[in-house]
Amino acid sequence: RLREIEQETKTQQALRGEQESKLVRMQQSAREKSDALTALQRKFTDNQTTLAQLETTIAANRQSVKNITDRKIQVETGYQEAQGKRAETKTQAETCNDALEQAKQQAADLKNAISGYMLRSQGRIKKRQQLQEQVSQLKIGRDTMDSKIRMYREMEKDYEGYSKATRIVMQESARGNLRHIHGPVSQLLRTKDEYTVAIETALGASMGSIVVENEQDGKAAISLLRRRDGGRATFLPLSTIRGRRLQENGLDREYGFVGLGCDLLTYDPKYRDIMENLLGRTAIAEDMDSAIAIAGRHGHRFRIVTLDGQVLNAGGSMTGGSTSRSSGVLTRANELARLEQRRSETDAKLKEANEQLQEAAKAAAQAEADIAASQNELREAEDQVLRLQQQKQHYSVLLDTLAETISSAQRELDIVKD
Repeated sequence: RLREIEQETKTQQALRGEQESKLVRMQQSAREKSDALTALQRKFTDNQTTLAQLETTIAANRQSVKNITDRKIQVETGYQEAQGKRAETKTQAETCNDALEQAKQQAADLKNAISGYMLRSQGRIKKRQQLQEQVSQLKIGRDTMDSKIRMYREMEKDYEGYSKATRIVMQESARGNLRHIHGPVSQLLRTKDEYTVAIETALGASMGSIVVENEQDGKAAISLLRRRDGGRATFLPLSTIRGRRLQENGLDREYGFVGLGCDLLTYDPKYRDIMENLLGRTAIAEDMDSAIAIAGRHGHRFRIVTLDGQVLNAGGSMTGGSTSRSSGVLTRANELARLEQRRSETDAKLKEANEQLQEAAKAAAQAEADIAASQNELREAEDQVLRLQQQKQHYSVLLDTLAETISSAQRELDIVKD
C-alpha cells in the first residue's frame, strides 16, 4: 500500500507538475493575449486614424481624379489639335518643299540658260567682230581696187601708152568730130594673161592701129591729124582689110606650138578679118627652143613669137631680150577687167558680209537681251528660293514644336491612363 501510495504520490506529483506547467503556460498565454489585446487596441486606434486619413486621401484622390479627368480631356483635345495642326503643317511644309525644289530647279535652269546665253553671246560677239573685221578688210580692198580702177580708167580715157596721133583721133571721136571710129586694135581684143606678152610683141606698133568703118573715115582722120600736126597713125578700114591665115602642113602638130596669134584672141566677129590680117600669119610657140625647132623645120617662112616675147622673123632674123609683163596696154586692159570683176565680187561679198553683220549684231543684241531677261528671272527665282527656304525653316521649327507637344501630350496621357 505504501508503494501504491508512493506511486500515486509520484503520479499526483507528476500531475501537479503538469498542472503547474500548464498553469504557467496559461499564465503566459494570458499575458500574451493581454499583450495582443493591447496591441489590437492600439492597432484599432491606429486603424481608425488611418481610416480617417484614408477617407481624407480618398476625398483628395477623388478630387485628383476629377482634375486628372479634366486634364485628360484637355490634353486629348490639345493632342488632337496638335495632330491636326501637324498634319496641316506637314502638308504646307511638303507644298513649300515642292515649291522650293521647283524654285531651285528653275534657278538652276536659269543659270544653265544664262551660261548658254553667255556662250552664245560670246560666239555671236566674236562673229560680229570677225564680220566687222571682214567688212573693214573688204572696204579697204574695195577702196584699193577703186583707186587702181580709177587710175586704169584714166589711163584708158587718156589713151596712155598710145601714140599722140592715136590719142588725138580717139579724143576727137569722143567729141563727135570723127565718125565710125571703132578704136585701137588693142581695145578691140582680149587674150589670156599667159598670151599677153606674145600678142603684144606680135602686134608691136599695130596695137595702136585704129580700126575705122571704111576708107573715107580713115581719110577724115588723117586730114584731122594733118591739120592738127598730130603725128601719124595707121588706120584699118573694115571695108578693105582682108584676113590672111598661115597654111603650113603639120604646124599644129609641132612640139611647143601654141597656136596662131589670131586664134588666141577673143573679139567681136566683125573684126575677124582685121585680127587675121594682123596675126593670122604669126605662130606662137612656148619657148625659144620650140620656136627655133619649128622655124627650122618650116624653112623660116613665117614669123614665130614665144610666150615670153622673143621673135623669130621670117627669113631667120631674131629679135629678143627682156620685156615688162605689166607695161602693155593688153596687160592693163586685162588687169582692169580683173579689177572690175574682183570689184564686183567684192561688192557682192561686202553686201553679204554687211547683211551677215547686221544679222550678227541683231543676234548679239538678242543674246544680250536674253541674258538680261534671264538674269532678272534668276534674281526673282533666287529671291523666291530664299523666301521658301525661310518658310521651310519656319515649318521645320513648327513641326519640331508640334512633335514635342504631341510627345508631351502622349506621355501625359500614358501617365493618366496608368
